[in-house]
Amino acid sequence: LFHGFLGSSAGWRRAISDLGQNFRVAAVDFPGAGYSERPANLPYDLHWFASQVPALIAELGFQRPFIGGHSFGGSVAIHAAARNPALARGLLLAAPLVYQQRPPPGLRFAKRHPGIAGRFFASSFGRKVIPFLVRNAAYARKGTKVSKGVERLVSHLDAPGGWEAATRMGLLAGE
Repeated sequence: LFHGFLGSSAGWRRAISDLGQNFRVAAVDFPGAGYSERPANLPYDLHWFASQVPALIAELGFQRPFIGGHSFGGSVAIHAAARNPALARGLLLAAPLVYQQRPPPGLRFAKRHPGIAGRFFASSFGRKVIPFLVRNAAYARKGTKVSKGVERLVSHLDAPGGWEAATRMGLLAGE
């Protein structure tokens, strides 16, 4: 199972529980996201992520698994399967990113002014904006508590290289 942009394997916890009753399941964090490392020298683009999938599947010991992906993760799954038709038995996709779209204004600003963007989100005002962004990204209802998701997202972004990796991944998602 592959997560979407700014997501992590934690977003699949309910699916893991349900699917795990009948299948062997693995949810992974892409490099630069979730609980993974954030090396500065990785390309963080869609094609690079897709090229890593065959080795990941082999390392996990899966034989022609179903590959699930949400948003950016769905796009990675599509590209990996298109390049390697025998790789997967099938794809389970939720709102996959299927066409190149212009990055949102916040990411375009972060590309031009990474220091300012990083300082903004590290500020007390920026931290107040993050729950709103998480709520919208998760399509959570107004009364839904998003505190755990916010805490998890902030900890991932605050990890060494987190802001930089997330910005690069977001800017290169559709390329």
